[in-house]
Amino acid sequence: MWPAGIDEACVYYGYDGWSLDVIDALHDKDDLPASLKYGLARAYGDAASNRLWANYGLEARGYQWDLPTGPNCLDTNQLQEFRTLTQHALDLYDQVSRSDPGYSTVVGEIGLKRDNEYVDRYLKLAIFQNETEGLRDLPSDLYSPFYRSMARAYLSSCEEDAILFTNGDTDTFPLLYVQAVEAFRPDILVVNLSLLNTARYISFLRRESTSGARPLPLTTPDSIWYSPKCDVGITNKDATVPFDIAELSRLLEAGRTTTGYAEQYLDIPSDKFRIDGPAGSTAVEWDNTQGYLLRNALACFDMLATNKWSRPVYWAVTTDPKAFFGLQEHFELKGFAYRLTPTRSEPVDTYGPGRIDPERSMRTFTTAFSEEIPDSLPEAAKKISTGLVLQLGRVAGQFLAQGDTTTALSLLDEWTPKFNYRNVSSYRIMLVIIEAYYRAGHNEKAGDLGRSLAIRTLESAHSPDGESKEIRHAVLERLKTWAIDHQQWDRAGEIERFMERL
Repeated sequence: MWPAGIDEACVYYGYDGWSLDVIDALHDKDDLPASLKYGLARAYGDAASNRLWANYGLEARGYQWDLPTGPNCLDTNQLQEFRTLTQHALDLYDQVSRSDPGYSTVVGEIGLKRDNEYVDRYLKLAIFQNETEGLRDLPSDLYSPFYRSMARAYLSSCEEDAILFTNGDTDTFPLLYVQAVEAFRPDILVVNLSLLNTARYISFLRRESTSGARPLPLTTPDSIWYSPKCDVGITNKDATVPFDIAELSRLLEAGRTTTGYAEQYLDIPSDKFRIDGPAGSTAVEWDNTQGYLLRNALACFDMLATNKWSRPVYWAVTTDPKAFFGLQEHFELKGFAYRLTPTRSEPVDTYGPGRIDPERSMRTFTTAFSEEIPDSLPEAAKKISTGLVLQLGRVAGQFLAQGDTTTALSLLDEWTPKFNYRNVSSYRIMLVIIEAYYRAGHNEKAGDLGRSLAIRTLESAHSPDGESKEIRHAVLERLKTWAIDHQQWDRAGEIERFMERL
């Protein structure tokens, strides 16, 4: 499927070499509308990336440079061409952000896309050349205060010398930016799970950094990660004995492949895994039931085996659960990141995995978001804010479970007005806040928030982007049940009438 809006933004798309055709067709045209400027910017950016690697696909045959592995692999001419192509893209993104700041892209508002592209160039230059080259022209005024606060919140959730796995652009690039420009928590190694599927990125993470974070601890040599056999490993779902990931590096080097497939895939002897716990602890065991492991999962397991619990390891709360690799039963929420622990536990609520450290999480809220949050955030920020509301409700719920109603209410009363209905992308996320207020005994506050949610749920029935009728009905049913449980008969009756209008 094409990215949203790409069909109107790019005059050509969806075949090998499309970006070069777009550049040829539009590069000398004046007075392009914002959509075509955006499309041309994407074309320049893809053309630059396709010179380096085939991560995005659809590159023209023979267009990718044959580069040596390791740092400083670009010669003077290649470096200049890459910088020229990316600068054309950045200039066009900047033009659109100035003329049409509300222009929406795949990742969010155009200003966010522009800022991400600056950091993307910084990262690519750090990978293929060196960090100094990447930092050479990284602006000091990227990202709004909200995105910078968000980045600091993720990093503040981690202990010193941590490894933090992230998911996509917006939970990776702002973090790298505040580390590079603000020197905020440079001790943390930020690892993007999508890029971790590429051998060159793995090799980059193993290099000594000039910024402060220690390298990614791995045992398997780079030459093995570059092997196509590491693209995919097929796990044995019939195995009953967990595979000890301390043996993973030897398995990868042996390269034994499966049979019965059209392609040659790495043969992983089990879909159950184990690793020795820290000194004095029992072994940690988990299942990965997907049936396969991609290179990023293999690299993660190799890191865990090599690290031996010496450095704290975290996953950003915005990570796709599939990229937990089955480890989520050993997670503990520490604000906006889950820390991997040797202790297995059932989830403490229905809203997310693992246990919750409420004190650490509350400190993250209060220290990272010190600046005023706008009354209405752009759409991409609303998606992040929705996740923050979820964590806020979970942390408040944990304080309540510990009998600390005062702290729970203090947290809810301070932050609920900031992350309100105007600042979330999904209204129903407020259910976690409403439930916390009911549990705290503040039924009137919970009922008022519930009525607001019921009204917005009803209104969303007329929106083309609204939730399905089944979800809307489930939300109203939950609100009605809470109202009845707390003897708010008028509220329950009103919600019942809303349900009849769905």
